[in-house]
Order: sequence, then structure tokens, then C-alpha cells
Amino acid sequence: MVMTSFDTKHDADVAADRMALQVVSALHKSSTFHYSALYPPVEAFYELMEENTALYGSNFEEAKAVFTNEFQKKVIPAMNKSFEDVIAQGKKSGIDWRSIKFERVECTATEQELTFSPITIVFSANTKEHKLVIDKAIYFKGQWKVSPYVTLQ
Repeated sequence: MVMTSFDTKHDADVAADRMALQVVSALHKSSTFHYSALYPPVEAFYELMEENTALYGSNFEEAKAVFTNEFQKKVIPAMNKSFEDVIAQGKKSGIDWRSIKFERVECTATEQELTFSPITIVFSANTKEHKLVIDKAIYFKGQWKVSPYVTLQ
């Protein structure tokens, strides 16, 4: 007897679930280190820049250097701060991050090679549902990556 199951989830939905579970794990640990593993690496942006080298002309290497500097000095600290702010806000609201439970992920993005879309991670704490909204999450090469725009609702 052969059993066949059909997965009705799109790749982007599966990737959203995977990222959401990783975010919840980082929240459990209240760990910026674990959360930072979910950031898009600077090399991913280099790939996008290389695909559009005509935009940069002879300034391509300079543009990469400027982007790297901005990424390291502004984007990464902004992502760390947004995560730390969420942790602090949750603690103020009585959330014990170690005991939160993943409920679901809400994502309306369609599958495209590159897209920016909000993703909402719904979790429960003390029988109350909470939402963590990642605005402008990045879907690239089959994976969702977090953005600096994270809020607790």
C-alpha cells in the first residue's frame, strides 16, 4: 500500500514557518547572538548589486565598500536594537520569554525570487496571544530573513 501526501504550502510559506521558529528560539534565549544569525549576510546584498552592476558603472567597488560600511555601522546595530527593544518591551508587559509558545506565522507574500513583505509571528505567553511583526522581511533564494523593523504588538 502506497500513501501519498500533497503539501499545499508554497516554498515561501515553509520558509516563513522555518524563520518564525528560529525567531521564537532566539526569543526563548533572549539572545541577540541567535537572532543575528537570521540577518541577511552582506554577501546576499553583494549578489543583488552584482546583478545590477550597470547602475553603478565604474563605481561598483566603491559602492560595495560604502554599502558594507553602512551595513556594519547602521543596519546591524539597528537590527540588534530592535530585537533588544522587543525583549525589554515584552518583559515590561510580563512576558516570560523562556515560556512562550509558537502558534503560527502570518505571511501574505507571493513566491518571487526577491520580495520584501511583513511577516507576523503569533506566539502565546500566559494563555495570551502576542504578535511579533517583522516589517520588510526579505525573501531571497528560498529563505526569509529578518529586517531592522521588528515590533511587538
